[in-house]
Amino acid sequence: MLDLYRVRRVLEGAAVRRKPSEEALTVIKEAVAEARRAAAQDDWQRVGTANIRFHQTLVSLNESPRIDEAMRQLLAELRLVFHVMENPRAFHEPFIERNLTLIGLIESGRPEEAAAYLDDYLDHAERLLIHAYEPNR
Repeated sequence: MLDLYRVRRVLEGAAVRRKPSEEALTVIKEAVAEARRAAAQDDWQRVGTANIRFHQTLVSLNESPRIDEAMRQLLAELRLVFHVMENPRAFHEPFIERNLTLIGLIESGRPEEAAAYLDDYLDHAERLLIHAYEPNR
């Protein structure tokens, strides 16, 4: 899991430093809107799916089919981890708003702040996953 997050930091960190097209921003925002709708319906598996779409679209800002494929493979591995989680709400819920904050930084043309925010975001996610799978917690 630690290595998955190392790779995410590289792929997503590069992406948030790029200027997004309006089309990409629309798709990214729709993924967050879908997560919010799913959360309102207490459908945390759907929230997780929307979050995966958010991150895949974010990485597509790199404009590289190879990077997109690497991210698809990485997210498929993470999906397996999310699928067996005891409490998906506890993991996914905080990231709905964090995704909105990240979009705001990207949209306002603050790539270095977005990258720093993303580092903290991924650190937080990594800690939550490690904690969720600690033996005898």
